[in-house]
Amino acid sequence: MTPKPAESESAGVGGQGPAPAAIESIRNLGIIAHIDAGKTTLSERLLYFSGVERRMGEVHQGSTVLDWMPEERRRGISITAAATLVPWRGQRLFLIDTPGHVDFTVEVERCLRVLDGAVLVISALSGVEAQSEAVFAQARRFQVPTIIFVNQCDREGASFLAAMAEIERRLDVRAVAVQYPLGEGRDFEGLVDLIEARAYRFPGGELSAEAIPASVRDESMVLRSDLIEMLSDVDERILEQLVEGREPTPESIRAALRGAVARGQLYPVLLGSALQNAGIQPLLDGIVDYLPNPRERGAIQALALPSGEPLLLPPDPAGPLCAFVFKVQRIGGRELAFLRLYSGSLSRGQTVHIPRLDRSVVVGELLRVHADGGEPIESARAGEIAAWRGAEACLTGDTLCAPGTPLALERPEFSEPVLSITIEPLRSQDRAALGQALELLAREDPTLRLREDPETGLWLLSGMGELHLEVVQRRLEDEFRLGVRIGEPQVAYREAVLNTGRGTGLVERQIGEQAVYGQVEIEVLPEPGTGRCEIEWGVAPPASAAAKQGVETALERVAQMGPRFGFPLVDARLRVLAIDSRVGRESEQAYAQAAVIALREALQGISIELHEPWMALEVYAPEAFAGGVLGELFARGARVTDQLQEGGLRRIRVRLPLAGLGGFSTALRSLTQGRAVHSAQPAGFAPVPSGELHQRGLLWR
Repeated sequence: MTPKPAESESAGVGGQGPAPAAIESIRNLGIIAHIDAGKTTLSERLLYFSGVERRMGEVHQGSTVLDWMPEERRRGISITAAATLVPWRGQRLFLIDTPGHVDFTVEVERCLRVLDGAVLVISALSGVEAQSEAVFAQARRFQVPTIIFVNQCDREGASFLAAMAEIERRLDVRAVAVQYPLGEGRDFEGLVDLIEARAYRFPGGELSAEAIPASVRDESMVLRSDLIEMLSDVDERILEQLVEGREPTPESIRAALRGAVARGQLYPVLLGSALQNAGIQPLLDGIVDYLPNPRERGAIQALALPSGEPLLLPPDPAGPLCAFVFKVQRIGGRELAFLRLYSGSLSRGQTVHIPRLDRSVVVGELLRVHADGGEPIESARAGEIAAWRGAEACLTGDTLCAPGTPLALERPEFSEPVLSITIEPLRSQDRAALGQALELLAREDPTLRLREDPETGLWLLSGMGELHLEVVQRRLEDEFRLGVRIGEPQVAYREAVLNTGRGTGLVERQIGEQAVYGQVEIEVLPEPGTGRCEIEWGVAPPASAAAKQGVETALERVAQMGPRFGFPLVDARLRVLAIDSRVGRESEQAYAQAAVIALREALQGISIELHEPWMALEVYAPEAFAGGVLGELFARGARVTDQLQEGGLRRIRVRLPLAGLGGFSTALRSLTQGRAVHSAQPAGFAPVPSGELHQRGLLWR
């Protein structure tokens, strides 16, 4: 165990001082959890006990460092992912604290993509909850090595072993305890380190070591034997030591566990109480000991441009530049592009190429980010996370490369929004300012969709849920000083394409003294089950990148207004079949206008099926009320996917249309005397029964 560093050991943002150059000293990790598992409190303790902050941020006081947005402090929840750098044992921990609410899952997903490790926080009281499963599934999809921290061991009703059992059952992993609690609930006093076979208490947050108390010695030794036995299943060196009758050393146990974590074979479980400052230093040690550095994670696959040939890039600061923009956020009136460098180095004043725009730009200010601030740095190297302030050209998913070595990483895909509201300014003179503000927020958040209703002239804003849209409203008021009026939330339907259509657009006119010409042919093809509308070039695009971008932007705009109900198109591919111009008469505007005409003509001949968002709902209710809960769910069109009795509770999992969730919270409280809890998350889209269109007020245009 490592004590809290002395003040002289820390400086800079958090006091890092001169950063070690070795890539092996880096850990890129995220803190992920279900809402209310104590994730942000834990992150604030990591800052304090590492020496980054000189005071502890508290959620209940609204004094958190990483939850820096006014709305986060007001609500006591994380809304946006926050990054910082934490020094520990000579290592550099690039830490990202992610939101726990389902409406902000995209924040978790785009961060996990660039991380080398994660800490999953589980409540010792609540155990594995729905969002715990969701964020862990995301980590698994990106193959992110993960350790687990069982928090809130001091809460009444907390049970470490029950949490362990839930982790194994609900997450379907081989969880291995590396610590054991000294007491639980009100009797929680510290922990036993099963590897070192020592006990630790945390008076005032500091470490105090002692021999394992007799009251927990037997249980601790059994768990230690289990740990070594599980390691012998996945590590030949540990097995060899056991066969030879040798006791594995703590160093060999940690080395074996590190390898098993990297391979996804075992998941170490640590414990503590962030609120009581217990278990923080051991967790920092666990991050250093068990999570891999960028070199151990290995090479990343990029695509060489324009050929599209796969290219493996090892994490080498001397290699070709490859940086990925995983998040864009407006802070202090400037846009920050958050970057993960996979190869090469990036310096202030350096010229970089953005393949999406086919354009080179000069990097201005680089930052080592600390929440909503940070310190300027001259450069960043492979393996590091940094931010580029003033990166107005960047969008989430962009790759930065050297102008002479064009390459790109795969762009991320984001969930489609499920809920929409109309929004308008309180003052008519603020309409232009509101439009600009909404566009800035939509640039920042890939799950926000913005379009103008041609019939009412109102802005239509779509997002991932009511909380998501409420936060946008408050940000408009707080950051942009704009008063707005919003309508009642509405289901965000989609128009799915069922057959093929073609259209041709021709623009030939005189603009001033210049005669312009543009002709575009578009084919609309069904792509069942994709849930997206993609643009494909079946012909060489215009030589001008701006003209190509103009055509694609025009097609995207039209596709947001489907031909039958006015909802966005999905399950479709828009293929540009032909594009023609006349020498000396090329016009970016003519190309874009011709594309609009062509797509509208193509859409006239296609068939549409209306789709609606569905939700995955999980309800925990006392067994006595389970029948009434099921009856309510069936009345709302739910389909049961799983039921399980856990003690005196029934866990019910269903899928149902989002439209069926209205008023469910109130109904559930009434049915169960307030003793049930539930959570929901998006579960894709499905067709609306044709017989329900009229009763929902969905009329064909």
